[in-house]
Amino acid sequence: MSVRAPQGYVTVERAGATIITRHELADAMMQITAHGTIHEWAAAQQDTRVLQGRLPAYAVTLPFDGPPVVVRRNHHGGWLAHIRGDRFFARRMPYELFASLILLQAGVPTAAVVAHATYRINALERRIDVVTLELPAGRDFGAALLEDASHDVRTARWAAVTRLLDTLAAKGVWHQDLNVKNIYLIEPPDTPPLAVLLDVDRVRFHPPGALVARANASRLVRSLRKWRDTRGAAVSAQDLRLVTSAASGA
Repeated sequence: MSVRAPQGYVTVERAGATIITRHELADAMMQITAHGTIHEWAAAQQDTRVLQGRLPAYAVTLPFDGPPVVVRRNHHGGWLAHIRGDRFFARRMPYELFASLILLQAGVPTAAVVAHATYRINALERRIDVVTLELPAGRDFGAALLEDASHDVRTARWAAVTRLLDTLAAKGVWHQDLNVKNIYLIEPPDTPPLAVLLDVDRVRFHPPGALVARANASRLVRSLRKWRDTRGAAVSAQDLRLVTSAASGA
């Protein structure tokens, strides 16, 4: 089933592959996928930087004076990781691309998806590569919680996270896997930190309000407790109350 590219994007067809990409990157994607997948190309570049996750992701610069991007191969988590790995049903795509566009238009900070590639395995299954603009230097919230930071730095980081929760509630955005690894903190000098939402393929859209707020807060609190109990992350009872109260509008 073909999917119409959103405004500003075009569809590039290759043997067994469909890439929806920003129009100005079409030539780059044609060159990259001439002999393989985007993920394979990124892994082979001399200037690539490896970012560890379920599978390695690669920070690399696109050809033809393209922007710095992160190339990621989608992979199942949890019990499905051992059964289905990086194989997804065709009807699933390209949700992440459209979700990122909706979030950005709504004012939710997230990484912009500039290309989304699906590779045919068989009639029902596909592999998926997602290309996002590389975010400014930062770290995920989980890594920040493990740092020996000052009181002021910790306070600013928690404020950024609660601002993100408030924005999600106001826009009706429910992240089904909102954990400390899916919140990315950008901390420019002399500027309040910005919390950015990641892994937006797990986002669903609902009417704004308390139900969405409680769902996001509950999922994040569960992740915070896990990091506190298993990794010794600096998470106090007051921090957990801050997440719950801010997300509920209290």
